[in-house]
Parts: sequence; C-alpha cells; structure tokens
Amino acid sequence: MTPELEQIKQEILELSDFKADIQLLEALASNAVYCLSQFQKTTTSPKTKQAIGIVITDLLNTLNKEIEWTKEEADADDRSEYQAFFTKAKNQIIADISQLF
Repeated sequence: MTPELEQIKQEILELSDFKADIQLLEALASNAVYCLSQFQKTTTSPKTKQAIGIVITDLLNTLNKEIEWTKEEADADDRSEYQAFFTKAKNQIIADISQLF
C-alpha cells in the first residue's frame, strides 16, 4: 500500500459517526480515488492497472451509494440508523482500499 493510501485508511479508521465526519469521509474517499489514479498512471503492469481500475470503480460506487444514503440519514430522527449507515460506508471504503494490497 502506498504511504498516501495508508494515511487515508488510518484517517478513515479514526473517524467517528458525527455528522461533520461524513463530509470528511467523503473527502478522504475522493482522495483515495485520486491517489489510486496517480498510482495507476505510474505502474507498467497491465494486471495491476486493471486491478487499480476495479478498486477505483468500487470506491466511486461506494461514494455514490453508501455515502449518499448516509447523508440522507444524517437529519433523520433515528440516530442509530445514521450510525449504521456511517459505519457501513466507512467499512466499505476501507474494504475497497484494502482489496488491492
């Protein structure tokens, strides 16, 4: 794992489920996509490039689904629903990043 992705992963793990942290989670996931795309440009192995592409796609899908659902639950009366969505999004992003390394 690149040092940048390791740092992003660590910062994600340190997030709590406060409403403000959903924006930080989204920003960190976007940063991971950027780091992966930069890594993809520098690698010469076609298999590695393809694997990175799959991870980027997975991260973008997580951003479009899990993060958006979490944002929708942020203002709901039931805090436990928001916490569950936040935890699921956070864990999915970590899993997406970790599958490559």
